[in-house]
Amino acid sequence: MLNNDLVIALRHFSRNKGYTLVNVLGLAVGMACAILIFLYVGHELSYDRYHEQADRIYRVVFNDNAKTPRSVGPALQADFPEVQDLLRLHPTTGTWVMKYEDRIYYERAVYWAGSSLFDFFALPLVQGDPESALEAPYTVVISEDTARKYFGDKDPMGKTIVADNGFMLLTVTGILENMPANTHFQADFFISLASGYEEYGRWSRENWDSFFFYTYIMLEPGVSPAELAAKLPGFVDRHVGEQLQRRGGRYEFSLQPVTNIHLYSHLENEPGINTDISYVYILAAMGLFILVIVCINYVNLTTAQFVHRFREIGMRKVLGASRLHLVRQYLGESVLLAFAALLIALLAVWLVSPWFDALTGMPASAGFMGNAVWWVALPAAAVFIGLLSGGYPAIRLSAFGTVPGLKEGRSACLGRPGRPHETDRALSRKVLVVVQFAISIALIIGTGVLFSQISYIQNKHLGFDREQVIAIPSIAEVAYQYQPWKDELLRHSGVVDASQGVYLPGLEGNIGWVTSETAWRVDDPNQVKHDLQGIIVAAGYAETLGLELLAGRSFSGPLDSKAESDKILLNESALRVLGWDTPEEALGEQVQFGIGMTQTVIGVVRDFHLRSLHLPIEPLVILYGRGQLMVVRIQPGETTRTLDLIEQAWARYFPDFPFTFSFINEDIDRLYRAEERIGYVFAVFAVVGVLLACMGLFALVSYTVERRVREIGIRKALGASSRRMLVLLSAEFAALVLLANAIAWPAARLFMNRWLESFAYRIEMGWGIFFASGGIALLITMITIGYHVIRTALANPAEVLRGE
Repeated sequence: MLNNDLVIALRHFSRNKGYTLVNVLGLAVGMACAILIFLYVGHELSYDRYHEQADRIYRVVFNDNAKTPRSVGPALQADFPEVQDLLRLHPTTGTWVMKYEDRIYYERAVYWAGSSLFDFFALPLVQGDPESALEAPYTVVISEDTARKYFGDKDPMGKTIVADNGFMLLTVTGILENMPANTHFQADFFISLASGYEEYGRWSRENWDSFFFYTYIMLEPGVSPAELAAKLPGFVDRHVGEQLQRRGGRYEFSLQPVTNIHLYSHLENEPGINTDISYVYILAAMGLFILVIVCINYVNLTTAQFVHRFREIGMRKVLGASRLHLVRQYLGESVLLAFAALLIALLAVWLVSPWFDALTGMPASAGFMGNAVWWVALPAAAVFIGLLSGGYPAIRLSAFGTVPGLKEGRSACLGRPGRPHETDRALSRKVLVVVQFAISIALIIGTGVLFSQISYIQNKHLGFDREQVIAIPSIAEVAYQYQPWKDELLRHSGVVDASQGVYLPGLEGNIGWVTSETAWRVDDPNQVKHDLQGIIVAAGYAETLGLELLAGRSFSGPLDSKAESDKILLNESALRVLGWDTPEEALGEQVQFGIGMTQTVIGVVRDFHLRSLHLPIEPLVILYGRGQLMVVRIQPGETTRTLDLIEQAWARYFPDFPFTFSFINEDIDRLYRAEERIGYVFAVFAVVGVLLACMGLFALVSYTVERRVREIGIRKALGASSRRMLVLLSAEFAALVLLANAIAWPAARLFMNRWLESFAYRIEMGWGIFFASGGIALLITMITIGYHVIRTALANPAEVLRGE
């Protein structure tokens, strides 16, 4: 029986090659898109879930800061038996100079790490013992790529790397497999935390005011994180209560599941750029929508082909075929087509995976076939799609009677307007097309909103001039000797200004650092305390970045000048928080800081975006001092020549250190690379979705025109014009498009508003994008209808009526 059904199915496919090809390719394109989308979604959801104890690992968070004081970890472990283990990671700030033999490298992905690193995170060692690799002082574990870069084919174990420009000699005790991309932090060097205690004695002292450590705890099995979190206010009172009374401000700890960091965490001082769970929801919905579209296409294309199988059904019923057998036959054909489409889809995924990986930054999507889950999921999905797509056509086809099928043939199949059974079938097809177009319109709206927000981000004025500014990472030694280098640069006409600081806009991870300060006005009798952000900069910082000075002056003089050491600048937000009404009021006033220093306000700058637009502008105090980041503004039109001059000056003053730089505007753009990638992915699949929906519309229009061919022929014979025919048929489909808009607009607005809420600064969704999306859908509909009407109108009415 099954063999006979298979033969019949193959014979039908062979006789209807065009129809079969369109159906298979439509399903294949939809499946390929869905596979790629769900690969990306799966990758995003997999972050930090591969660790063996991932469900028991939590990061300790201070206020809105991912970093904590160094004392909090040991205190938590001592106070709470619920804490099974502790790990502290201290990212090195800025750039480290590493040297092996006569080769010098700049490294940024460097962490101090506790010896429990490999107990927390599933980071396999190619060489070395995970139990002891980070126990002793002055030991380091490096990645495979780093080992290859430094040592080539030599065995790295036991070799010595000169670190921090000669301040430390590190012995290689382990080689780490390159860290998986789905980890919330990335590192090439893990230096034992014991090295830090040896090198910096202050690390051994209790401290609750400096925030440099990422603190992770592993809970005992069965411990409720919510119950432990409820005890943290008492923990703060015990350890910081007296200090907090003096310091003031907000001082809270919370627990964050390590598996939530990548998709849900947007704190200050994150180790990398996280994305947002809303992107996962958007793309997952898109994948499902595309599958819905191709299933609807299959239904419409199949029902449009009823005419070619109606007599076959009547004959098979005469020969004894039951309705159940016919349903099984047609469902089998659908599943067979779905499996054929799956094979083509897998080939397509394999072919486009390099492009898709480059677009999304996702590693090796083509390697997913090595995952056994996909071998189960994909065939199951093919069966489900086949049954879902073929169910309605199979039931409808098998329902035709024997005598009508043999007697009426084409007319019985196509039906006539007004017949109840035909009205039901027409209604169901229209519903499917409305769903398709509602999805397509929503995709167009989503794409438009997404790219509008990206454009807004890229073009929004950030409070400073981001063009023609370069950032040069360096180390402390260079920073201390930079004044003569700066003086030489300023003698060149191509250099507008230069400075240095601990942080620059556009930085990510731990290249720079921003402090958290508690401050109050000295003249405030109540000494109301406020939390401020703080950065340290040298003279010329405001001028180099193009910050707008609202009152007073900025820092001036050589870097070693003591005259500016007790001076500060405030931004507008800090001015308001501290209670001054105008910038002029603050000039000359003093601000007391919780760490014990008193500073005088010499200037107020307009608010500027130091961080991503995902975050609001914080009250900021700008202090005077040295930084590990050089910043230079270059004269427009002289970029290449000036960069050469800067590099030459660098080589004269700092011959032992490589010269590297980046443009700040490019660094800022990288902050939004997740949005940009999602935007391109969304656009590509939105276009595919719309094209697939057009296939479904084409099938329905084809069916409708064929069903009304006698009517069109008669109208044509009576003198009706092609334009009249177009208007006649367009009205029906225009109504469907309008209904689809009514469904798509509120849904898209609700969904995209939720996404925009992840930005502190965002566009307002105007109605223009909605009307444009509806107009595009209507235009596509008119073009499709016009093609069929013109083709039918050009036919000889006599020939049309004779065929009927």
